[in-house]
Amino acid sequence: MKSTVFRIFISLLVFYCFSPNTSTGQIIKDNLKVGDTTQIHRVVTERGDVFLGLVTHIQDNEVRFLLNKSIELTFQLQDLKEIRVMEKAGVEKAYTYDQSRKEYRKSEQRIFGHERGYYLPTGFLLKKGENEYRNSNLFYNSYEYGVSDHLNIGVGGIPLILANLLHARVRAGFSIEDFVHLSANVNGYAAAILQDGVYYAAAWTLAASVGNPERHLTVGTGYGFGFEGTIDEGILVAQVEGSYRLAPNWRIFGEGIIPTNEPQLFLFSGGTNWIFRNNRVEFGLSLIRTGSDVFPFPFVGYGGRF
Repeated sequence: MKSTVFRIFISLLVFYCFSPNTSTGQIIKDNLKVGDTTQIHRVVTERGDVFLGLVTHIQDNEVRFLLNKSIELTFQLQDLKEIRVMEKAGVEKAYTYDQSRKEYRKSEQRIFGHERGYYLPTGFLLKKGENEYRNSNLFYNSYEYGVSDHLNIGVGGIPLILANLLHARVRAGFSIEDFVHLSANVNGYAAAILQDGVYYAAAWTLAASVGNPERHLTVGTGYGFGFEGTIDEGILVAQVEGSYRLAPNWRIFGEGIIPTNEPQLFLFSGGTNWIFRNNRVEFGLSLIRTGSDVFPFPFVGYGGRF
């Protein structure tokens, strides 16, 4: 008798653990209401597929799911990892709606800073209220602020006690159809050298970027003078820059500065960024040609948005 009761107890326990109702309870998260059109349901399969839509039916180990309000999918409970109710704000942040496929697709992690050059300005500006801090090769630090979507101001410098550099910058620009981005940049410099006085310089640049932050090409021109030369003794340059996002957290870029009235000078830099959300690490190699001599030097930097 005792053995019989024990076998019945074990059988009931096994039946309870593996019945559809119990499996459903393990799979369904939150307060899911079948057929409630005010909810957004996320179905995750055991192989990792993710679907967003509406669960319309759950019965006898079968789940019916409505994708894009018109396409019905059928799943078996044992093939599902999770059914969850999604907040609308979370859906808009983490997913984008693919019109061609008629479904929600998980968005790539948004990153910041991949629209910037290392030395050269591009046509992209900070948005209103955005701040950016940058450090280059440990010595140069800068800060830029978006006064509006079309106007940025910034300061930077190198404090070395014996020789100090102060840099002020104003950038203005606008975009055409989110594909062409134009900017005008004005820079002022003051270099203070101990026991040798203060020297001043200025430069302006115009930049046009074609594309988007993920991949773009920038061309521009600029003119700089000062430190010891007069305004008539400045350098007129042509510049080109390109950037390409090749992975969710990586981009590559290259830049070239060609002085048109000083043909013996040339600067090229190429490198890569590792970017995680608001932070990026920049590293690469620059080549400077003066006459017949070429000087290579590596660079490393950090940029952060807040």
